[in-house]
Amino acid sequence: MSLGAAQPPDPSLSAADWKPKFLDDHQANTVATVGELLIPATDTPGARAAQVDRFIDLLLSTDAPGTGEEVGGADFPDLLLRRGTLEARKQYVEALNWLDGHCLSHHGQPFRGLDQSQQEAVIDRLTRSAAAPELGPGREHFALIKGSIIAAYYSSEAGTRQELKYQTNPYQPEMPGCEHPEHGGQ
Repeated sequence: MSLGAAQPPDPSLSAADWKPKFLDDHQANTVATVGELLIPATDTPGARAAQVDRFIDLLLSTDAPGTGEEVGGADFPDLLLRRGTLEARKQYVEALNWLDGHCLSHHGQPFRGLDQSQQEAVIDRLTRSAAAPELGPGREHFALIKGSIIAAYYSSEAGTRQELKYQTNPYQPEMPGCEHPEHGGQ
């Protein structure tokens, strides 16, 4: 393997028989469904192809020693710092439960049971700041889910290398212009 080559953080993430380590199947599929609505496949892979649900599940399943259980902000960078802590896990599951509960009470089905136009309408209501002030707590829950999907996608090879066209800096065996023998000089 060359320097700068990407490897999945856990080879099981790419397995055809992948099973979530922390989320249940329904929750992981909800994350994948929301992800594909937020970042659909176009000329670059979408969130589902980038396996954002798997990466988020891995983060939530991983213990992060020394991070503590203090309650902080509910954004995903904060969740990343506290990944695997009881509070981070609790916040994420609460966000997914709120989304399903909202859909059940307004549409009679959990988010994944809705057709795509209904799912898009729910997401639209939760992302518009002026619409429906009673959805304030729901917006916070959805912001956590949305932020996690965006962070996971743009941490993936599909997001960084294919969509953003990020090029790694290649390994330099020599240092041009340096005259020290150990750096390739004379």
